[in-house]
Amino acid sequence: GNMKALTVANLDKYVHRDEKLPVLLDRIHQVGAKCVLITNSGYEYTNKIMEFLLDFPENQGQRHWTS
Repeated sequence: GNMKALTVANLDKYVHRDEKLPVLLDRIHQVGAKCVLITNSGYEYTNKIMEFLLDFPENQGQRHWTS
């Protein structure tokens, strides 16, 4: 519980972002391949992490990570 709260409060410090990740996931989707995220974390935490990883200003109009 506390580790997740600290991580979410300091995403820049604990989570590495790569601008290529949204592009990769979009290409996987475009070719019809399936991709699944398996985690034992709750939705709220996972959503915050995934939005941080995939939300780049130049990626306007991209799908939400759950689609």
